[in-house]
Amino acid sequence: MADREACWISLGSVERWFIFSGWSMGVQLVSGATQDLGEMARALEAWRNGLRLKEIREVSPFVKVTELAEAHEKGPAEAVAVKWRLLLECLRRDSDRRELAHRTLKVAELAHAEPQLRQLLPFTSH
Repeated sequence: MADREACWISLGSVERWFIFSGWSMGVQLVSGATQDLGEMARALEAWRNGLRLKEIREVSPFVKVTELAEAHEKGPAEAVAVKWRLLLECLRRDSDRRELAHRTLKVAELAHAEPQLRQLLPFTSH
C-alpha cells in the first residue's frame, strides 16, 4: 500500500518483547508482540514490501489484523460500512444494560437509515 506510514517498534521494559504497530492514514492496520527478533524482522520486511494484511499475518502469525483494518485496506466505502455495522452491533449488545447505549442506538439507527449520513464514518464521543 503506497499510503502506509512507517511502522513503530517498541521494546518491552521488563522482559524481551518486540511490539509492532503499522499505520496508514491515521488507522492502525497491524499490531502484535513477539519475543522472537526473527519473527519481528519478517513482519517488518512484509510491511516495508507492501504485502497485503492477510499476507503479513501469514508470514508473521503474531501480527493481529482487525476486521476494520481489512476493510480499510479495501477502501473507504468498505471501511465506513464495516464501522457502521460494528457500531450498531456494539450498541445493540449493550443497549439492554446501559441507558446511554440505548439512547445512542436510537440516534445511530436514525442516522444509518439516511443514505447521505450512512456514507460518513460513524463514531460516538462525549
